[in-house]
Amino acid sequence: MKFVVTLASAAIALAFGAGAAAAQTQPADSTAAVAAHADSSHEASPSSGHRVRRNMNQLTSSELDSTHVSTLYDAVARLRPRWLRNSRADVKAEGPADILVFRSTGQLLGNVETLREVVPTDVALVQWLAPVMARGRFGPRAENGAIVITEKT
Repeated sequence: MKFVVTLASAAIALAFGAGAAAAQTQPADSTAAVAAHADSSHEASPSSGHRVRRNMNQLTSSELDSTHVSTLYDAVARLRPRWLRNSRADVKAEGPADILVFRSTGQLLGNVETLREVVPTDVALVQWLAPVMARGRFGPRAENGAIVITEKT
C-alpha cells in the first residue's frame, strides 16, 4: 500500500512539474501568449484557489484597453478572432453574407469592417450573438450572427 501511495505522489509531482516547466518556457510578453490567455474560457486564480469564468461572447472595456490597439476591429481580431469569420456551413453559392455590427440601441452600423472606425476606448462592452440569437433580436438580416457594441456614456 505504501508503494502505491508513493507512486501516486510521484505522478502528481511530475504532472505539476511539467505544467510549471511549460509555463516557464512561454514568454510573458508574447502576443500569442496574450491571445491564448484571452481565448481561454477559464482563468485560474492562484491566490484564491478557484476559477473565474470568462464569457467568450463578450469583451469588456478592461479587456479592450489591455490590447493597446487603435481600432475595435484590431482588438476583436486579437482577442476573439472567430467573431470575424462566418462559420455557417450553409452559405449560399453567391458568397457569404456578412456578420453585422449593431449598437446596443439596435442601430445597424454595417459589417465587420465598420469596426475599423470605432475606437476601443469609447466602448464599454462588445457582445457576439450567434446566428440564432442574432436573428431573434435583429431579424433575418442578421442570419450570420451579429456583434453588438455598447458605448461608454
